[in-house]
Amino acid sequence: MDSLKYYILIAGKLFLLSCILSFSSCIKDDFSPLPPFSKANLENTVSFSDSLKTYFEGVYEMQNGNTPLGGKFVAKWKHGTLCLFSEKDGQYVNLEVGFNPNDSSFRMAGIWRSPINNEQGQIEFTIAKEEGAISIFNHSGQGIIMNGMIDGSSISLAFTRPFSNSVLSRDFALLAHRGGGRNSDNLPYAENSINLVKFAEKLGATGIDIDIRLTKDHIPVIYHDADINTRLTQKSPIVGNIDQYSYDFLKSYIKLVDGQSIPTMEDMLMTAIDSTELNYVWLDCKDGGKDNFFNIVVPVAQKAIAHANSKGRNIFIFFGLPTDDAYEKFLAFPNHQGLPSLCELSLEKAKNAGSKIFGPRWTLGILTDDTEDAHANNIKIFTWTLDDETGISDVITKSQYDGILSNYPSILAYQFYSQE
Repeated sequence: MDSLKYYILIAGKLFLLSCILSFSSCIKDDFSPLPPFSKANLENTVSFSDSLKTYFEGVYEMQNGNTPLGGKFVAKWKHGTLCLFSEKDGQYVNLEVGFNPNDSSFRMAGIWRSPINNEQGQIEFTIAKEEGAISIFNHSGQGIIMNGMIDGSSISLAFTRPFSNSVLSRDFALLAHRGGGRNSDNLPYAENSINLVKFAEKLGATGIDIDIRLTKDHIPVIYHDADINTRLTQKSPIVGNIDQYSYDFLKSYIKLVDGQSIPTMEDMLMTAIDSTELNYVWLDCKDGGKDNFFNIVVPVAQKAIAHANSKGRNIFIFFGLPTDDAYEKFLAFPNHQGLPSLCELSLEKAKNAGSKIFGPRWTLGILTDDTEDAHANNIKIFTWTLDDETGISDVITKSQYDGILSNYPSILAYQFYSQE
């Protein structure tokens, strides 16, 4: 009888596992890598002065071409890459740019991609001497015409105006959720991964939000959910919560959906500091209600902040307090008011915690009174997690908020930089 019960138990577990694997087969577990592109248009080009790059920036309109990209764009340099962000669904273009001294033209080649649909391709442009190259050397964008090809079809963009004073005079954070977006979107890399954070600026972000969990051996790692699942990781027989396993075990046996390892908090912060020009890192303290959480993560953050300061990096790293439990643990931590933090719970609690940022969810609407009160107390306001284009536009144009967290930073970028 005992043997029969044993085999029934084993059979039940195997059936359950088969159901889980069957269900997970419909969960995204692979990613479309960025497309290859020809660099033929960049042949015979050389680098040029960074002082000229600002004159490429501004608002452009489609002159000719039947493309999936939409009709209006903003151009912004991001960490050495010229990025175009479209009015249509946050589609973006990443371009390498060089100067061809043989004909005094600027040549470009790169990729375009949709953050929503599984669409992408290659694209190239040329700014001829008499179609804007001379203007750039004369410190103006007026007259720029970008003629080129997108997936074999001709395309032409015209510069219409530089960024408005509303853009140039406002310090506004464009924050990418989970390091750049969610796995359910058309990302080239897994959410909360090293490679995605390296790419976040090319999606339009000036800052990122990343999620902190603790392993069994108290190593802070970057991972959104409490449990190991096929939404975030490749299929494996390992089940349970992150805090049931040591970091070495997770590194050896668990891979994110694109094959990367779950990163440590330290590695992620060093990547953001050393390999990007991001200005904000929001550390969402998912396990913030656990005992000793802040004793473990604060030294890691302080080490990273010291490293950033030694390099002269303009990057603000702060703890996000998403729950009452995390808030109470933070208040109990010695000298917590000297630690950079964001409180999601209320403005009064943000003041009480010494937080530099209040983070209301977007469903609360625009909090005009709280904004005035916060700014009077030198507290910024970042709202989350806002993906709707109309809602994003309203926050940018109708509020005095200081930043938005979104799964679509390319939509944020277009809405912010296209302001009149």
